[in-house]
Amino acid sequence: MIDIKEAKTPKEHRTTYRLAHSLVAWLQQTYPEAHNLLAQDAQTIEDDIAPFFSPHQSPSEKLFVAYQHNEIAGMVALRKHSQEIGEMKLMFVDAPFRGQGLGRALAVTAINTARLLGYREMRLSTGGRQIAAQALYRSLGFCEIPPYHAVSDKMQIVFMELRLAPSVTKDKE
Repeated sequence: MIDIKEAKTPKEHRTTYRLAHSLVAWLQQTYPEAHNLLAQDAQTIEDDIAPFFSPHQSPSEKLFVAYQHNEIAGMVALRKHSQEIGEMKLMFVDAPFRGQGLGRALAVTAINTARLLGYREMRLSTGGRQIAAQALYRSLGFCEIPPYHAVSDKMQIVFMELRLAPSVTKDKE
C-alpha cells in the first residue's frame, strides 16, 4: 500500500538525504557526460532539502515522502517559484520500488497540494533521457514549455508546465 506523507520526522529527514544522493548517482549514470556538473549538484540538492526541516519552513513549500510497506521509497518537493507558480522538484523513487505507482502518487500529491496552496501553475524540469518521467508528466496534463531557468546543455533538460484549475469545494446541500 502506498502512503504519502509530508516529511517531518528525523528518520524522514535522513532518508530524504539518502534519496537525494541516490538521485544524483542515478543522474550521473544516466548522463555520464554531465558527471562533474552533477557532483556539484549534490550539495545544492542537500541545500534544497534542508529548509523543509527548519522551524522557519515556508508554508507554501512542502516535501513529501512515499511509503511502501512502511519503508520510505520515494520523495517529491513542491517549491515556490513565484506567487502563482509552484515547482515540482526532487522527484525520485528508489530503484526497488519503481513501476508500482509511487511516482504518480507523489506527483498527484504535489499537484493537489499546489492547488490547495493557491498556485495557478505547476512547473518542472526533467532530463531528456527520462522518457518514463516525461510520459508520466504528460499523462497528468503537463505540456512542454520554453526554459524558465538556465541549465547546462549536457543534461538535455525538458521544461514542462501544468495549469492548475482552482480547488472547488462543493457545499453540502
